[in-house]
Amino acid sequence: QITEKFLIPKTSWFFEYLFIEKVNYICELADIDFYRKIKGIVSKLQDFPMQHGIVLPKILKRYYESEYQNNCHEELKFSVLKHWGHPYIKGHNFWNKLDANIKSMVVSWIVQEELEAFFRVLQKTADVDQRRLDYWLRYLKKISYSEMLLGKNAVTSKVSRFVNFRVKFSGRFKKLIETTSLDNNAFLFKIGSYVIIEYSQTGNATYVYPESVLKLEQPYYEHSRLRSLHGQRLLHQRNWEDQFDRELANLGIFPD
Repeated sequence: QITEKFLIPKTSWFFEYLFIEKVNYICELADIDFYRKIKGIVSKLQDFPMQHGIVLPKILKRYYESEYQNNCHEELKFSVLKHWGHPYIKGHNFWNKLDANIKSMVVSWIVQEELEAFFRVLQKTADVDQRRLDYWLRYLKKISYSEMLLGKNAVTSKVSRFVNFRVKFSGRFKKLIETTSLDNNAFLFKIGSYVIIEYSQTGNATYVYPESVLKLEQPYYEHSRLRSLHGQRLLHQRNWEDQFDRELANLGIFPD
């Protein structure tokens, strides 16, 4: 009614101002009330896309300060990825402007989604590799960098689970070439000063490399090159989790 009375055009800065003021208001609410308002705010952000650099940092900071910081907020995560892209694959500069702890919180949300997708979808069969997934989720908050590397079949397959994967994670994966099997994929992630690579096909070892020997953020990765690098080879045999714990602990890597 006010806008009609004063003939304020829909393109006026006035509406952006009101939106920012609303964001400021909900950030002052109690945790539970703030949490309930997030979905509506990030949905409304699509009407003011140029304000993502102001709105998202405010919401993320308030979220980090709330009791919910250890819980992933799906809509907020989706909005961040939509506006800023993946933090390590053509990511927007706004990632670098976030406080390190807040960035780590959001990165953990992204890594968890990617880990779950890798061990639930990128297998030769539709079987979930729950054992390996559960193991690495124990280190979730220690993972500071991750990349999903897809072999030829995962990139070209018409099977619905692979098609859906490529749509959902468009722009968030790279190619793994020169593999010994076209069905093989890899999940690359960094903990501390080490880079760890898990392969989707069972029977492959897990490789742990000092970060100094493996360049990250490559446009694609060569499987043969990765396996030729000097690193530690961990085998998934019997009670392998205990062995992995010991070997990683020797490198100063411990669960969350």
